[in-house]
Amino acid sequence: MATVSRRENVVNKGGAPRTREPSALGKKIDSRLEKIGMTRPELAKAVGIGYVSMHHIIHGVNQPRLETAKKICDALGVSLSSLFD
Repeated sequence: MATVSRRENVVNKGGAPRTREPSALGKKIDSRLEKIGMTRPELAKAVGIGYVSMHHIIHGVNQPRLETAKKICDALGVSLSSLFD
C-alpha cells in the first residue's frame, strides 16, 4: 500500500501547494539582504513585524500592506518601485 506524505497535501491559504522557494518579491528581498549583509530576522525586526510574517511575505503566502512594503524598502535602502516592478 502506497503512503502519501502529509507534507504533500498541505496547501497555502490561496490553495497553492506550499513551496520552500521564495516568490519573485522574496528573491528581490533576499538578494538585497545579501548585498547589505542583513538577515531576515534583522529585517523583520527593523520593519516591526514578526519573523513568521516576514517569512510569509518572502514565500508569497501573504502580500505586505503598503505601509509594511514601504518599511521593508526603507530598511533595505531601495525604492518601492524597484521591489515591485
